[in-house]
Amino acid sequence: MNLSELRRRLIAVTEEMTALIRVYELHAFDPLDVIEHAKKRIKLPNDYVRFLELSLQGRILADEGERLMKIEQSLN
Repeated sequence: MNLSELRRRLIAVTEEMTALIRVYELHAFDPLDVIEHAKKRIKLPNDYVRFLELSLQGRILADEGERLMKIEQSLN
């Protein structure tokens, strides 16, 4: 995967996650409380599972982006 593809996928994940955040008003002040907050607010099991999937995908994509950027920097 290249950086362009990674950005495209991260944007898609972000847009879907943002929609869930708006629908369920998921506004936790402490990042460590986000999952617990979502568990209490999201009533549809499929939406909660999707929230968790998107969270994980976002983290994986961000880590991969960081790795690719370090590789690019080391080549320059």
